[in-house]
Amino acid sequence: MNCLEYRRLMTIEPGSRDPELLEHAGKCAACATFNARLQRFEHNLGQTLAVEAPEGLESRILLRQSVKASRARRAWNQRIYAVAATMLLTVGVVSGWMLTKYTQRVQAPLDQLVLNHIHDEEGHLHERNDVQLAELNQVVNRFGVRADALPAQVNFAHPCPMRKDKGAHLVLAGKQGPVTVLIIPGEQVRERTAVRDERFEGYILPTRYGALAIIGEHGEQLEEIQRALVTTMRNVT
Repeated sequence: MNCLEYRRLMTIEPGSRDPELLEHAGKCAACATFNARLQRFEHNLGQTLAVEAPEGLESRILLRQSVKASRARRAWNQRIYAVAATMLLTVGVVSGWMLTKYTQRVQAPLDQLVLNHIHDEEGHLHERNDVQLAELNQVVNRFGVRADALPAQVNFAHPCPMRKDKGAHLVLAGKQGPVTVLIIPGEQVRERTAVRDERFEGYILPTRYGALAIIGEHGEQLEEIQRALVTTMRNVT
């Protein structure tokens, strides 16, 4: 064994009693001195680490950790409560606003209700479904209305919720553009009522089941559409 290997092994395991290491230290004064210094260092290190901790230190450390953890939990809970309160307030405000808007729309005069309905479902104005007679009758028969022929090109026909009951939403092909026909059950209408805004115009007619709205683009020949409806659809008015 040479000196380099001896010192490497003793550094790894300072207290080793390996016979080969002991034999080398007995023959090599330099390595024996190195071992003596190494042992003193290990002894001093052991003395330093052997200092007793103050009484109750462990308990104080655990208590401090517990207090810190408790404070952290309280702070976290406060943040959670604050976020939850903010969310609840936001939901309440939004819900109240939505309820108010819904109430205003539902309680609006019938002419405004009709215009709102058309604007809300404007996508149906662009439908091109080529509705056939049997399909049209499936939609209108529940009101006691029966179509013997198509009043015009019918591009959309579907049941649709109205204010008081489920009605029907039809879109016919007019000369100026699509014409919306709404069958609105349960409404009390005494006479023909005009409907108009910046884009649409038309009128609402009283019927035995409620009301019938016929609405088109400005300039549309709605009287022709009405005559076609009356001619082809029994009990439509």
